[in-house]
Amino acid sequence: MILFDRDSLAVYYKKIHIIPYVSISTSAINFKPGKVELLFSFDSGYQLHVNFIDMNHDKKEVLKKIYKMMMSVKIK
Repeated sequence: MILFDRDSLAVYYKKIHIIPYVSISTSAINFKPGKVELLFSFDSGYQLHVNFIDMNHDKKEVLKKIYKMMMSVKIK
């Protein structure tokens, strides 16, 4: 999994996370009004929270499908 992160107000920095699926020990997806949070814990003890904002129903459904696909790959 490759995640790109940047400062939320202005692009002062960019961060790239490269994480092998097999290192994910637990995960969760939280649906809140207008946003979605992906929560990951890794075998190393590192935790990562990914927040998506300005999410409508259709965008949440797409994210839910991606999450399910990611977790089915992890389980196999």
